[in-house]
Amino acid sequence: HQSGTPEIRDDYIDAMTTSEGWPRLRDQYRIDWVLGWRVQVPGDHLLDRLDADSSFALVFLDDAAALYVRRRGSLAAVARAYGYRELPGGRAAMGALGAACATDSVRRSRVRQELERQARGSPFDATAQTVLANIALQESRWTDARIHLLQALRVDPTTPRLHERLAVAALATGQMEEAERELQAERRSDPRNPAIEGLEARVRDTHSENRGR
Repeated sequence: HQSGTPEIRDDYIDAMTTSEGWPRLRDQYRIDWVLGWRVQVPGDHLLDRLDADSSFALVFLDDAAALYVRRRGSLAAVARAYGYRELPGGRAAMGALGAACATDSVRRSRVRQELERQARGSPFDATAQTVLANIALQESRWTDARIHLLQALRVDPTTPRLHERLAVAALATGQMEEAERELQAERRSDPRNPAIEGLEARVRDTHSENRGR
């Protein structure tokens, strides 16, 4: 962004913000690969455009970056060998993928394998670990979910809703004191999280049931 003409910089902004900007930039400059910032600021949809572009393959992903290569040409072998089939780099496709995983166990297994590959490929794996935790929670694998969430916490303590999900896993295994600690931590990190009150009510109900026995 600190080099080139004002026209080139305008083309770059258009690629992030408009639906026609990315194809125009891609074809005008014959782009073979894109290293994109994983954190999408408001208005930046470049990764979403690349996810939807069948001529490019996502080949690397971590918390910081997403690397896409053209499926044909000099990097075709890289695309064939390393292209992800399930994982997207942008936010837009991730929500639909999560919904699909909730109902399709076969696809969930494929996504899990790709997430594990993503986590092996970089120490910056908080995003992969949190999605792996979500899958583990869907499958009632509470210990695995806790392992993934704690790893994400070590890598990036600012990842949203980590303590909430740790509380869910603790509740499911009857660890009420741990659930309370995690909910207190979640309230400190995100006091506006709407899930906190419901989980706190579940903790209180469980305590009441235990006292009544």
